[in-house]
Amino acid sequence: MFGSSARDTSRASRIADLIHHGRDEASIEVLLKNEGDGAYKHELYGDTIAITKRIRRGGAATVRMSNYATNSEVSRSIKDVKEMCEHYNILPSNPCVIMTQEVSKKFLQSKKVTHEQIHAVIEWARVARVPLCI
Repeated sequence: MFGSSARDTSRASRIADLIHHGRDEASIEVLLKNEGDGAYKHELYGDTIAITKRIRRGGAATVRMSNYATNSEVSRSIKDVKEMCEHYNILPSNPCVIMTQEVSKKFLQSKKVTHEQIHAVIEWARVARVPLCI
């Protein structure tokens, strides 16, 4: 959705494989609050950014960024989606941001917390750069 690949979902190798059987296309829409001092291009997107991705069985996918209140299209560029993600520090491949079903299942089914899990959480949360005082 935010510039990541179908492989990142651990559910498909091609984006078209994510379409429900018997359907020719699928779409997903994400709404992001865009208010306050840290708003992203507020003059264009307003208080809510709508990001819509449409996937077609033929493999073609489109993305649309718009002002949700006015439904006015601002961009169709994945580059702009990635720029917005960078602005908000959204990391689609980071399991703490978007955790796939398989990763969360394995993480929750473990009997005890391991050293590797602790390091994974530190890496995912991007706190490895922060000095620990323990």
